[in-house]
Amino acid sequence: MPYAIRAKVDTWFKASTAQGSRLTDNAREFFKAGTTFPIMAYSTEGSHLRVTLGKDKRGQQIFIKGRNTWYLYEGAIEILQQNNPIYEIRAKVDTWFKASAAQGSSLPLDQKEFYKAGTRFPIVSYKTEGNHLKITLGQDEQGQQLFIKGRNTWYLYEGAIDLLYGGQVIAATMPPAATTNPPTKGAGAALSNAIPNAGIELIKTFEGYGQALPDGRAKAYADPIKGWAVPTIGYGTTKYPDGRSVKSGDIITRDEAEAYLVAHIAHLVQPFLEKIPTWGQMNSNQRAAIYSFAYNLGEGFYGRADFQSMTRVCDSPERWTDKAWIKEQFVKYRNPGSAAEAGLRRRREAEADLFCS
Repeated sequence: MPYAIRAKVDTWFKASTAQGSRLTDNAREFFKAGTTFPIMAYSTEGSHLRVTLGKDKRGQQIFIKGRNTWYLYEGAIEILQQNNPIYEIRAKVDTWFKASAAQGSSLPLDQKEFYKAGTRFPIVSYKTEGNHLKITLGQDEQGQQLFIKGRNTWYLYEGAIDLLYGGQVIAATMPPAATTNPPTKGAGAALSNAIPNAGIELIKTFEGYGQALPDGRAKAYADPIKGWAVPTIGYGTTKYPDGRSVKSGDIITRDEAEAYLVAHIAHLVQPFLEKIPTWGQMNSNQRAAIYSFAYNLGEGFYGRADFQSMTRVCDSPERWTDKAWIKEQFVKYRNPGSAAEAGLRRRREAEADLFCS
């Protein structure tokens, strides 16, 4: 899912970080508010972003006045993925990516990575843990999952970084599940397209942390139905974010298991759910319940003939406060008469309770 830039106000593509009005015409190009361009790379340089333009709809490299690398004032643009603003972290001072919330200086080199002031990274989820943020990295400009030293989940001292949405700083003190409204100017808003923590935790509860070892890590195990034809690990992961299949003998940490779960949801489930017409009307807990349902029974459930009842739930916001009706619809999807019925009923009831909370 490649990135794009969109001008929030009229601004300039510039050949340098100089004031746009001082540049000659061949060193600048007007960038009208609301206009978008695909990009293949970006980086921060002071108050500016240095972007490399991507390809047009015909697959041809885009150039403006013979250049495909330009500077843009950071406050004038936002970075998009699938036409939605992304959320990012930006280091305010030199700091560390850390494998735990321990003091950076006490960690060995394989458990930390230097994070230079001003550098930005896209993320797909975050949650506060004391005075730290636990973040899961997102995708790069070519749509590839980001890893640092083989990890995509890291801890960062909260005071050393800014949390950004659409290029604007937002508060990190509220968890993503706290609001469903897009962040507004100023502090105190969370992320509209964050995967709610309540959904992740519900999925983890019912998927289970398979084949846990005494040291807290997990080893690969055979799928309960398909056996070793589908090796599985952690919270039901069968493929890693980089596309590799899980194989017998693999071992991962609990943090990695959660990161792989979040990556699967963000890359394979979320795009389908965001197409539900009422998705923008749902609050965080309602979305969390739908995430759990979709992870269990398939992200493409909406509109299918065998999911009419759940499609009706999504299409009936006027009945979202009718707890008895909501639960009646959820529990229809429990495989009646099967060995899994009791467990699926518990999951559907938990999802319905969350949807109505």
